[in-house]
Amino acid sequence: MTDFRWGILATGTVARKFAHGLRATRDMSIAVVASRAIERAEAFAREFGVPRAFGNYQEAVEAGGVDAFYVATPPSTHRAEALRCLRAGVPVLVEKPFTVTATEAREVVEVAREEGIFCMEAMWTHFLPLVRHLKSLLEGGAIGTVRMVAGSFCGAEAFSPDNHLFSAELGGGALLDRGVYPLSLAHHLLGPPVAVQSDAVTGASNVDDQVAILLRYAGGAQAVFYASLQTAAPNDFHIMGSAGRIHVHAPIFRPHRLT
Repeated sequence: MTDFRWGILATGTVARKFAHGLRATRDMSIAVVASRAIERAEAFAREFGVPRAFGNYQEAVEAGGVDAFYVATPPSTHRAEALRCLRAGVPVLVEKPFTVTATEAREVVEVAREEGIFCMEAMWTHFLPLVRHLKSLLEGGAIGTVRMVAGSFCGAEAFSPDNHLFSAELGGGALLDRGVYPLSLAHHLLGPPVAVQSDAVTGASNVDDQVAILLRYAGGAQAVFYASLQTAAPNDFHIMGSAGRIHVHAPIFRPHRLT
């Protein structure tokens, strides 16, 4: 079987985790890596055996020989890099959060549809065995009608100007880094909400240090989620139905056990 050839835009921690994941597959390879600094791209290429390295994203996208690009750049640049790939005719997998605003997300989706090219957010939890099982349990009525959902993803972070979580320019903050996990899982299981309320606390670095979210669904179900950079939490997920409840144990970003 011919390898599926990936290109990776950026060489940070997330890109490295993705590259390690590809090493565990039998039919995928990394054909291209790019960074804003050629030295970083070349170092990444040496470590992971990537044949081509670029110090310019546009050159990498235009180089050819790639079946899809993985965008691992800071969230504030996801829109631009996704559009760069789509307009070059290359499918793209965009690291979460998909973009930093709904307007940006709509633009990327519209271009992907116009061009007829695959584009997806890299929200891996949807594809984990436990989440597939969880969805089948709910669809099979294991706990009756879902009435309430609750979840959290919080952890105390020491402030550092070098930490992207505290950078508004890079798309940091509790919602985009952590809140997306319970929100995306709820959307995957229950569909889109009909009403949304939220309250955020903005810190000195001008990002949301913590946020509380309340959702309501067409059938009357409600969901409550918390995300924070300032405190710890259980970081799990609860689904309460008319005939029972399911507890998805922590960590919510990599769930592997439920009760």
